[in-house]
Amino acid sequence: MPIPWHADLLQARAGPGDRDGNRIPAQNGITLAQLRNTAKLLSRLCKTGLLRHTSEFSRASGEYGCVIKWTRINMHNISQEVIKKIIHEENSCSWVEICSRKAQKPKVFVSHNWSEPFRDFMTAIELYTNSAGIGVHDAFFICTFANDQWNVDLGETLQESPFYLALSGAQQVVLMLDKTGSALSRIWCVFEMRTTLEKETPLSI
Repeated sequence: MPIPWHADLLQARAGPGDRDGNRIPAQNGITLAQLRNTAKLLSRLCKTGLLRHTSEFSRASGEYGCVIKWTRINMHNISQEVIKKIIHEENSCSWVEICSRKAQKPKVFVSHNWSEPFRDFMTAIELYTNSAGIGVHDAFFICTFANDQWNVDLGETLQESPFYLALSGAQQVVLMLDKTGSALSRIWCVFEMRTTLEKETPLSI
C-alpha cells in the first residue's frame, strides 16, 4: 500500500519507547500538512477501491469484503484497515511516528466520535483552521493518529492518560459535533470536555 512518506521512517522509528529521547503519545501531534496528506492518501485508497472491510465487526454488520467508500470511511476503519495494515504489531508505533522523526507538541486538541465520517471531520478541520488562523505546521492531537493502535497506553490514572496530558498542553480545544451530538455520548469526550472547562482552555464547537 503506497504511503506519502519515505518508507525508511518505518524502520527508523523505535518500537515501544522513544525515538527522540522522551517521546510520549501526548506529544504526537499531527500537523495540518500531515493531516491533509493523510486525507489525500485515504481518499485515493477509497476511490480506487483498494480499501475493503475486513474486521470482525464488519462480518456482523454484513459489510465484510465490501469496498469502503470515501464518503463513509471513519476512524474505526482508518485504524483497522489502514494504520494496522501499514504498521505491523511486532514493530508497532503511532501513525504520527511515521510522519515525523521528532515529537510534535499539539497546539489544538480535537475531541470527537470515531464513528463520524472522516470526510466530514476534515471539512470541520478546514473550517476551523481558516477561522482560527492555524498554520500548516501547527499540530493537532487526534487520538487515532497519536496513539499506537496496537498498544494504546492509557496510563494508570486519568491524569496519566495521553488525553489529559495533551489537553494540559493544548492552547485550544475543538469539539466535533454531528447533528445528533454523538460525541457527547462517549465517556472519553465527556472527560475531555470536563478537563477543558476545568482548565478554561478556549473551546470551539
